[in-house]
Amino acid sequence: MFFIEDLGGRPNDFVVWLRANVVDTRIHVYEVRFNKARLSDRDWETLMSFNELKGLTLAGCELTDERVRSLKVMRKLGLLDVSDCNVTDDSITALAEILPGLFEINLKNTAVSDSCIKKLHDQFPTLHIVSNADPAVPDANDE
Repeated sequence: MFFIEDLGGRPNDFVVWLRANVVDTRIHVYEVRFNKARLSDRDWETLMSFNELKGLTLAGCELTDERVRSLKVMRKLGLLDVSDCNVTDDSITALAEILPGLFEINLKNTAVSDSCIKKLHDQFPTLHIVSNADPAVPDANDE
């Protein structure tokens, strides 16, 4: 397996590295991790060309709903981390519906509402959702 880690918040270095080293079609990239990176449109286009990704971390990156929706090309994506990003209910719901292999999504510190998270739990019971929602704490009087 081949993984690419964040290059210290310098996505341009990542894109240059990809263009220089992943031209050999025998190399398959399965997971990419960014943390607080600013991805240009060109960076995003390059990232979207890796439609075989199984894991994608975009924690703290500047994301728009449009960019989140564009992840639909990654049909094999199983793990998505958009924690600390400004994503909304609409983009996450749309994405969950079109990515059949998605088994985990990290929504910590996002604009995704608790009602959307509940809807996702109900609609996709096998999807593991990491969020800020506190688990229900049983009332002491219920015992």
